[in-house]
Amino acid sequence: MLPVELFDFSFTPYPLILDMAASPGGKTTQLISESLDRGLVIANDANQARIPGLHSVLQNWSAANIAVTQFPGEKFGSWFPDTFDMVLLDAPCSMEGLRATENHPLRSISTNERSRLGQRQFSLLESALLSVKISGQIVYSTCTLAPEEDEMVLEQLLEKYPDNVKIEGIPSSLQLKAPALSRYQDISFQIQVPNAVRLWPHLFGTAGFFAARLTKIKGIPSVHVPPPLVDMEKSGYSEMNSGSANSISGPLLAQYEFDLPHWLESQNLRLYRKGNKVFAIPSGYKDIGINLPFHSLGMVIAEENPEGWQISHEFCSRFGRDFTSGIVSLPEERVASWLCGEDQPGFTPTKSGNPIVVVRDNDGRNLGRGKILSDRLKNLLPRRLI
Repeated sequence: MLPVELFDFSFTPYPLILDMAASPGGKTTQLISESLDRGLVIANDANQARIPGLHSVLQNWSAANIAVTQFPGEKFGSWFPDTFDMVLLDAPCSMEGLRATENHPLRSISTNERSRLGQRQFSLLESALLSVKISGQIVYSTCTLAPEEDEMVLEQLLEKYPDNVKIEGIPSSLQLKAPALSRYQDISFQIQVPNAVRLWPHLFGTAGFFAARLTKIKGIPSVHVPPPLVDMEKSGYSEMNSGSANSISGPLLAQYEFDLPHWLESQNLRLYRKGNKVFAIPSGYKDIGINLPFHSLGMVIAEENPEGWQISHEFCSRFGRDFTSGIVSLPEERVASWLCGEDQPGFTPTKSGNPIVVVRDNDGRNLGRGKILSDRLKNLLPRRLI
């Protein structure tokens, strides 16, 4: 969790964030939470095989201001120069700081492999620096303790861009005394490099880890390359005008006392329809020109069926806390069986007549959707969560 904690989220209410190597998505969910699911987070990963896992984590977490893309991170600097407020680069690395696990057994890392990784990490970090705005923030992190992939990458960036970037000190709120190395073998690093964070397992009881926050302090001349862009209309998405949006905002207000127009404005979202589904899609994706081809974009909020509009699990899970009617509370003794996917007997239809309800426990925690039938509360938790 350290890399995201290094960012300062106080300076803009609707940040434009690039998570350059996002899979498997844990840090992405943290970015979404810290930014209050406003603005826009581009969750990118170059590896196609890692996209389904990333998408699954974000779908389970539930977020609206998110786009999942698959491009080489090195491209963003020339595609979107001086664009992002924040860039997280949790870089592909040798993983030498991790404890051995079934998925990541210990293995030998050659000098050549470290060198190749260091070269790629520098290219990605350079792209991050080009793509961030002046005064924007970059966090560079790895789960290795190899200096070739940590301090030496920062050193190379400072040597190439001495007037354009600085390495910030560790925020006092973290209360960490974990400076990066000031020298390695016969190399003495620049005075800024120890401002980075190096977590030693024997001192912190964690896996070994490295992180640094950088600030872009001056623009960098670069060649802009037009990015590939997607036409959302040709992809089947049509933006809903105020009239068509009323067809869903009215039922949400009547059934759940949820003010959809106010929510869209506060979260910086717009409504789009594709087929029988309505999506809340971040305004910034099109307005700022970050409309890259995507694997997923925004959040499905409802689906139309013969019974009318049925809210999605993702929408209910993330924002159902703001509903003030259409709610069923489960007693404590029933919560465990509900989370295991079991239906609950002994419920009667709600006053609104809408069978889809938000399910909460007695402490007000959101437990997803249910459908009230004549004899039971049908469990609508997605099978993937059970």
